[in-house]
Amino acid sequence: MISTDRHQGLYTLQLCQPERGNALSVSMVQAIQQAIDEAISDPGVHSLLFSSSAQHFCTGFDLSQVQDLSDQDLIERLIAIERLLQSIWYAPLRSHVLCEGRAWGAGADLLAVCDQAWLGTQASIRFPGVGFGLILGTRRLGSIVGAGHAMQWLSGGQSLDQSQALASGFGKAAPLDCAYQDLVETLSQPPLADRKTMEQLRQQLRPDYRQADMSALIDSASVGSIKQRILTYRDLALANRARSK
Repeated sequence: MISTDRHQGLYTLQLCQPERGNALSVSMVQAIQQAIDEAISDPGVHSLLFSSSAQHFCTGFDLSQVQDLSDQDLIERLIAIERLLQSIWYAPLRSHVLCEGRAWGAGADLLAVCDQAWLGTQASIRFPGVGFGLILGTRRLGSIVGAGHAMQWLSGGQSLDQSQALASGFGKAAPLDCAYQDLVETLSQPPLADRKTMEQLRQQLRPDYRQADMSALIDSASVGSIKQRILTYRDLALANRARSK
């Protein structure tokens, strides 16, 4: 499901569920959260590197069993994802991510919470959550690319390729050859700021909006039936995909 390793002070975390497109199931989120908690608790770790062994980085929220879940089940799963994203965003660690293929939904939010996203030529980024009325990661995205870009991307539900993302400041182009190994070698060298200083930098540059962001998520997910909204969105997306073939 995931693979982790420590190379000097670099903690690497690779998503390894290609048959599911690395979609964020309950078990996947729990495994990533446990790994992040482990990295943060280890004083010898100074950096995080996320990557994928699959064609796609992460295709978002796992909808495979949504029919069998209650509204409360879904809300609790969304809360766990937001908690995971917050733990990375506020971590006193340098964080980078290497993305090739799709990073959609919560997968795109995983890119956004890292200090630096490295995008391959086939990267595809999309934030479809507003299609079923969900507010997740909105403020964080706006702080990275500005309110104008964030509003356009979120309200329009458009898919961004590498060039569009780079033009907006959302990431950098990944090296064409040996990108993962290059990043491992670079990030194995500690940043100038130690962990205490990194924590202080986070406090100054990223004011603590954890409670507000969680409240926005829960409020948006609690309007009517989140399950029905997701099912309606999924059915519409499948119908549009069939018409486009």
